[in-house]
Order: sequence, then structure tokens, then C-alpha cells
Amino acid sequence: MTPLSDSHAHLGTRDFQSDYHQVIERAKQAGVGLIANCTDTLDDFDLTLKIKREYPDLCLCCLGLHPDSIPQGEAAFREGLARMEADVDLMDAVGEVGLDYHYGVGEENHRIQRYILETMCDFASDHHLPIVIHCREAGEDLLRILESKKLEKIYLHCYEEGLEFAENLLARGYDCIFGFNGIITFKNAESLRQTAAKLPLERIVTETDSPCLAPVPFRGRRNEPAYVSQVAEKLAQIRGVDIEEIRRLTMASARRFYGRG
Repeated sequence: MTPLSDSHAHLGTRDFQSDYHQVIERAKQAGVGLIANCTDTLDDFDLTLKIKREYPDLCLCCLGLHPDSIPQGEAAFREGLARMEADVDLMDAVGEVGLDYHYGVGEENHRIQRYILETMCDFASDHHLPIVIHCREAGEDLLRILESKKLEKIYLHCYEEGLEFAENLLARGYDCIFGFNGIITFKNAESLRQTAAKLPLERIVTETDSPCLAPVPFRGRRNEPAYVSQVAEKLAQIRGVDIEEIRRLTMASARRFYGRG
């Protein structure tokens, strides 16, 4: 059976600091063969890099600064960029980066978000790295930024922007994949399930976004990569295909995006 892929997790956060070895062992026992760990802020860099060094065949390393990093200020932003330059050889992608206008309120906040994302896009382009992007209620601004950059591969993580936006990106020739996680198991997520049902299956990847968004029946607990099996099973149900087809295609897409074959 093809291994499962968790294309977006955050094992480098403090939530996993004391037990990440056990979390990774549970993922392996659940049949997970790839875990792509992303950062949100500078605080996540050290453990994310450590995990990559300790589990190079299983755990990938994506370094980036998300809108959540804004409160850390300019000095932390510059330090994050310097760390990314210093550790670029260990990076499998730039991420998690993006725009979130749901939690980030006001034009000044949005301006800083756009500046951070543009800088992260430039880093990805300069180093020929794929980029992992979070977008919430900011589709028009994201599109304008993508049009001004030369990105090789784009991963829209925790995808919630709808079918039309995804089709627009693909029609423009962007090499995009779209991540679906535990949200698709939630009772109130029918519109998201409809999007997952209609996107090209070879453009879909499975993710957990651990420690957030645990799928049913684990909702309310700390999420972890082993639970990606629930996401894959729900996708198989939505698409009306065998679970092995989901495992095979989502793993192939994840490996291609991250340059792992």
C-alpha cells in the first residue's frame, strides 16, 4: 500500500517540543511516509530544522514567515531572512507564508502582510524553491502578487478560496497544488467538499496542519500527522475512488512538489 503524505504540518512548534519523537513514531505506524513541516514565525525555526536533521528521509523542512510573525517586528523579520539564507540547503520549500485578512485587520496590517509575502516570493524565486502559501479572504491581492513574481511551484495550503479561484490559477498556467485537511470532515464544510470533489485529483494533496484542525473523530484534540489517514479516507469518499488511489496520487503530487521524485 502506498504511504500516506502529510504535506503540511507544524511539528516545529512548542506544542510538540516535548514529544515529537513519539508523534513521528505514531505517524510511521499509521503508514505516513512524508511529513512536510512548515514554520509560521522565527520561533519555529530551530525545532523544524532539528527534526529535518534527525529524520531526513521522512520529515521535510519549509522555512518562512507568515502574517503571524508581524508582532515579532522588523528585527525578527530580518533575522528570519538571514536564517533562511544560512539554512537554505536544508529547505525543501519556502513556507508557510501568505495573506490572512480574516485575522489581520486594517490597511497598515495588510500592507505589511503583502510586503512579507513579496519578500518570501523573491526568496523562493532566487533559490528556485517551491512556495507554500496560506490565503484567507485575500484572493485578489494574492493574485496580484503572484502575477508580479516568477514562482516555479505553488502550494495553496488549507485551501478555502473556492473552485473558481483555483481554476483561475490553473488557467493562468501556474503550477499549483491545493491542500485539504481535517476541515473537509467537519459537518459545516459542504462547500469545501464540493471544491475537493471537482478539482483535478492530481492537483490535490492531503495535510493535517498539525497541531490545528484535527479531523473528525479527533476534533478538539491536538492534531498530529497520524490523523492524515482520516483526511485521505474522506477524500476517497468525496471522489468515489479507492483509498489507494488517493494515497498514490496525493503522495506523487507531494513528492513532485517538494522535489522528492
